[in-house]
Amino acid sequence: MKTVAIIAIGDELLNGFTVDTNSHWLKECLWNFSLSISRAVNIPDNERLIISELEFCIDNNIDYIFISGGLGPTHDDITKHTLSSFFKLPIVINDDHLTKLKKKFTKKKNESGMDSSAQSMLSSQAEILDNFKPIPNEIGTALGMSGEYANSRFFVLPGVPKEYKNMITNHIIPYYISNEPISNPSITIKTTGITESYLFNMIKEIIYNNNKKFKFSILPHFTGVNIRIIQIDNNFCLDDTKKEILKKIGKFHYGYNNDSLNKVVSKLMLKHKLTISIAESCTGGLISKQLTDNPGSSNFIVGGVIAYSNKIKNKILHVPESILKKYGAVSSKVAEIMANNVANLYETDIGLSITGIAGPTGGSDDKPIGLYYVGIFIKGQFFSEMYQSKINDRKINREISSMAALNLLRLKIKENYE
Repeated sequence: MKTVAIIAIGDELLNGFTVDTNSHWLKECLWNFSLSISRAVNIPDNERLIISELEFCIDNNIDYIFISGGLGPTHDDITKHTLSSFFKLPIVINDDHLTKLKKKFTKKKNESGMDSSAQSMLSSQAEILDNFKPIPNEIGTALGMSGEYANSRFFVLPGVPKEYKNMITNHIIPYYISNEPISNPSITIKTTGITESYLFNMIKEIIYNNNKKFKFSILPHFTGVNIRIIQIDNNFCLDDTKKEILKKIGKFHYGYNNDSLNKVVSKLMLKHKLTISIAESCTGGLISKQLTDNPGSSNFIVGGVIAYSNKIKNKILHVPESILKKYGAVSSKVAEIMANNVANLYETDIGLSITGIAGPTGGSDDKPIGLYYVGIFIKGQFFSEMYQSKINDRKINREISSMAALNLLRLKIKENYE
């Protein structure tokens, strides 16, 4: 299996002003080609540190090295000059790219010419190392480049996410990576509603019995746990091991590889020609947003209510004031009434509701932060499930609770319609 290093350069990545979303995206992207991510680092605009990282990657025989950032025209954009010094290659101007930039610039500015500072700026964006091949940038100005050194293939790209992703998707993968044979079949099994330790205990015997045939990774995150399997010995069948694991984990499995839970639920809704309406309190519309992210959602989502206050729960969803007073807004009783009444309000097959305490305040001894109830009305019946997160983080609790709601919806659709 070929190896990959991802080097993101820029002071802004270290001081917290910019989040490095590029590296995360690239890891997921390259996983489809069974490439092993051996190293991923953020380093400042510092020549010594950049050279040290290059030396490390070459010494460790990394096959593909992705470098991003520091290609702009300002004084702190030192990547090209550092690479020129390291590889002992002069910087040259790519005339084709410079011509395109001049046309683009003059058209945009509606000018017939440019002053010397503009000319210098455009020239800097058309620079690459001698003997490196250009990587086109249709969105921005900085030209990318690729070259080989000491048996490693280098890709040098701007750090702007749209430019970075476009250049990798449209130029690097088709011409440098997609024709590489996938020598090690792999799969990611996606689960939710189960902890890392519990999941491991369910499948540990399978892992121990097959650890010379496959590499297993248990990858937890706030909204679920992934099981990644990479085949080591091609004399054995990955599909057989996958089926063995699925038999053990049962209902906790919802998809593979790039599947998302909201897409899986959307497909189930479309498959069974169901309609749904949603009443959200603590998630504030997040569940509706996740479902409407998917094309075709207009065929099953009819409408919804963000019932954040008790007034809306009472006036719009007709939760009796006596129920709110007796049980509290965060309760199974209220979740069930919300689900039933939102389905009646919009005349849908399914009503989904959620009410809870996202934090960082609002909790009590009886109802702590992270407590939430999901209600569902389906096939003429309504019921609820209670969940308790141990995390005092508003954003994470909203994500966890929306995932729990979607997963309960998935399970109830399968239970009632399949």
